Amino acid sequence: MERLNLDYKILKTFLLSKNKYKTNSETGHSTSLFFFTKEVYETAHDYNVRMLLIENDKMSEDAATGSANGCFLAYLLKHVAPSVKAVVEQGFQMNRKSFLYLDGLYQNELYQINVGGLTQLISEGNWYI
Repeated sequence: MERLNLDYKILKTFLLSKNKYKTNSETGHSTSLFFFTKEVYETAHDYNVRMLLIENDKMSEDAATGSANGCFLAYLLKHVAPSVKAVVEQGFQMNRKSFLYLDGLYQNELYQINVGGLTQLISEGNWYI
């Protein structure tokens, strides 16, 4: 997790070959990747995750991604256990420690997904259109 280093061109070629390349960018050059491991920095946590975005040959990272962790929780519910309570650490590799709390249930082919955490204002402003 510490040394994830992805080559955009190789990754895009691979994703295209598997028909998995997706983008919301007007340039057509973006995709997000979510990685997880049970190897954690702090023993009180269950998973360490990273959300990387590659756009226009540049890699960026998200310190806390609620939507991706919701998908991660659905994965855990379907493939690990039908009931999950977990603490996820994210942003540790970029010195922006974040904690997300997952609580879910998979029953009768229905998912109950809850993702929570605390927030901290890091910026504010006004947009004029």
